[in-house]
Amino acid sequence: MRPALLLVLLSSPLAAQNFDFYDRGPYRPAVPRPEAILGYAAGEQHTMYAQLQRYLDTLVASAPERVRIERWGQTAERRPIRALIISDAANLARLDQIRARRRPPARRTSRRAIRRSCCSSTRCTATSRRASRRRCR
Repeated sequence: MRPALLLVLLSSPLAAQNFDFYDRGPYRPAVPRPEAILGYAAGEQHTMYAQLQRYLDTLVASAPERVRIERWGQTAERRPIRALIISDAANLARLDQIRARRRPPARRTSRRAIRRSCCSSTRCTATSRRASRRRCR
């Protein structure tokens, strides 16, 4: 890259823009910003798992009627993977209805159909029936 072009890119207004999420509208003053809990603005530095969990717990405590916590599983380090659903209290009350409308019904596929589609594809390199059973299960 030429030095003149690099200088133009670095001095462009896009490179100097700072995005502030909180400039977009009125927010509840009772809900703390990340920098109030973490000590730095979001994205300035790496946030450790425990720090992030502490901030999420603070969000839940500051507006419990607007937050629902779901546990989705755990990490390889046996830490909980949580999802916070943040919405209006009326939407949270009918969350199951909202999910039912958005999610298509579960489709069941038999093992035989899965095996048939796998072994009939061009990627299946099984030469014998026994080998194809092992690979396509």
